[in-house]
Formats: sequence, C-alpha cells, structure tokens
Amino acid sequence: MRRTISYLALALLVALPGPARGREPDEISLVPKESVGWGLRNMGAGFTAVFGRYNYWYADRFVTIETVPADSQLQLYYLRSNFQKIFVRAEAPVRAELPARIQTTNKDHVIVRASANGFKTKEATYPAAEMPEMIVLKLDALPNSLTFLGLSALGGRTSIGLHTTEEADFRVMKSKTFPGFTLSLSETGDGRQGAGSISGGLVELAELTQLGEDLVLRIETGRPDFEVRSKHRYDPIGKEHVYSFDLNREGAQLPGSGQIRREFDRISYSLGAACNQRFGSELRAQLDPAQVSRALRPAGSIADLYRREAMKRLGRLERGSVKTLSGESLRTGSPLELEMALQTGAQVKGYLGLLGAFARTQPDPALALRSLIAPELPADEFAPIYAEAEAACGR
Repeated sequence: MRRTISYLALALLVALPGPARGREPDEISLVPKESVGWGLRNMGAGFTAVFGRYNYWYADRFVTIETVPADSQLQLYYLRSNFQKIFVRAEAPVRAELPARIQTTNKDHVIVRASANGFKTKEATYPAAEMPEMIVLKLDALPNSLTFLGLSALGGRTSIGLHTTEEADFRVMKSKTFPGFTLSLSETGDGRQGAGSISGGLVELAELTQLGEDLVLRIETGRPDFEVRSKHRYDPIGKEHVYSFDLNREGAQLPGSGQIRREFDRISYSLGAACNQRFGSELRAQLDPAQVSRALRPAGSIADLYRREAMKRLGRLERGSVKTLSGESLRTGSPLELEMALQTGAQVKGYLGLLGAFARTQPDPALALRSLIAPELPADEFAPIYAEAEAACGR
C-alpha cells in the first residue's frame, strides 16, 4: 500500500507544471575584434596554466544580464583605455559572450545601462576580466508620481489639472507640428490606474506618454490662438501638489464670481423635487467616490468658482445652511463650514441635483457636469453615466 501511494505521489509531481519562466535570453557578443597583443601577461598566464589555471585564462566566458522590471532596455559598452570598442542595444534578459581573460587588459571595462518607462535609469561598470556570470539590475521607481489628470471646460475657459506626489519640474512647449503644446514632467511616473485620454472645450485631445524618466502630456487644441497660464498650490489634505493649466482664447472675457452667482440664481430649483433626488442618487451610485472627492478639492481652476457658487445657492434655498445625508448641518455663510460642505459635496443633499440643473443650461450639459464632478473621466466613460442619471429623472 505504501509503495502504491509513493508511485501515485511521484506521478503527481511529474504531472504538475514547473515554475513559470520568462523568455530565453538573447545571445550577443562583447568580444572586441582587435587582439590585445602578446606581453608579460601572456607569460604569466602560461606559467600559471601549467599549475591548473588554464581555464581561468583561456576558457570561453559568458554573462547573463537580467533586470527588474524584466523587459528593460539595455545599452552595453565595451571600453578599452576609455575608447569604445563595442556598443550593443538589447532588451533584457541577454546572454553576452565575453573575451577570454587572456584577451583583456586592466583597462578593459564593460558598462551596463538599464532603462524602463516609469523607472530611474541605472548604470553599472565592471572590469571586463572579472565580470560575474550573473548580473541582476534592479531599477528604482521614479521619485514623483502623477495621481490625477482632469479637464474642466466652463465659461469659455478650459483647465487641465494635474496632481503629483512631489513638486514637479515641468516644461511647457508650444508645438510646431500640431496646434497645441506639450507638457513634460521630469522624473515623474504615471501613478493612475487604467486612465485614458481626455478632451473637451478648447482641448481636442490630452494624452499622456511615458518616455523613460519623463512623463509627457500632449495637448491638441485644434487652433493656435490661445493663451496658457499655470497655477500651483499644495493640498495638505491629499498631501499632493496641485497644478492647473488654464487655456483661453486670446482676448476672451471670462466670467467672474458675480456673473456665475447670477447664473445659479436664474435656475429654478427645488431641493425636495423627486427628479433632483433621483438624479443625485444615480450619480452617487455610478461614480467612484474617490474620483468625486478628488474633483471637489480646490485646484485653482474655474470649476472651483462654479462649485462654490452652487453650494452658496443651495444654502440660500435652505436659510443659509445645507445638510449632509448623515444629517449634519453646515452654514454656507461660515468660511470654514463652507469649505467642509464643498469637500463633502457629493454627500450634501441636493448639491448634485443643483449641479445637474446648471449643466442643462449649458451648450454641452454632459461636458459641464463632467467638468464639475468627474473631470478625470474620458467623455465616452462619463456619457452613459450622465444618460442614466437623466433617465432616472425622467429625461
């Protein structure tokens, strides 16, 4: 019986798949064509070879180079007396042939440089005669990360918002190949999850590309007559650096807080109307609360003015205060309580319904509402959410 169990266990072990392996290393050569010539090194090698050191001097040698992450790009240099003899580009992992030690000098070195999108480039230098058989280069993550990219288009102004974990070193350059500009953030990775391109207002397309250590935002406007102004602030609540890039047509008149207030005062809105309640409930059910929370934090964009005036209008409808779904009452006349109400806007009764009523007065209602509560969502993702909220309201 024991023998039967042993045979069964052996059969199961054979049948089980082994550990997953990556692709086989590419074969490359780091052997210079030029010989180092004959000298005292050869005499010493010949003498020690007699005493069992033949393979040390004359055997073929190979080094396997792997990286973390595994698909990093490699640049390999073979230098002799600081002159480059060989340069090879490859994708990790690789298996490199090295010259026999007798064909190297004390001035021969191999430089291995590894790079991958979203990681810092790493470089290591080895004496050619003493390279190990296995090298694993672990790349470090970039020191800065983009956590938010959003777009709002209201009142003739289009704002692009970015949040980063550290203060960003960025460059803005007007493009010569397309109407628009590029924004490059040095040593910054894209820390968002599954986010796509965004568009709206003056922006036909805003798309991110990771180029090594730089994160490049391509912004296509479709026309060259625009101005770009940037703002920067630190958000102590989210512990993030917040950047806003405002795009205006040259000479355009932008609305002030007084004009925005009058726009909201002209809206006929009832807090207790079933339509407005269903509209807000549907949005809360469909949207990611974290995304809405990020959108409602002040960012210095024009959307901040609209959200603030909307909350004040809601307070005027309710005798100077608003109520959250949990029953908390906040006075909109108090600067501190107004800020608290704005930060928890999605949980304030009637607030989402009022923003929806305002959006219906705009030329593109879906874009207006997306600008206010979900600026990081692409238009094609927000459209069905808005349609379901409107359907819940009987529209």
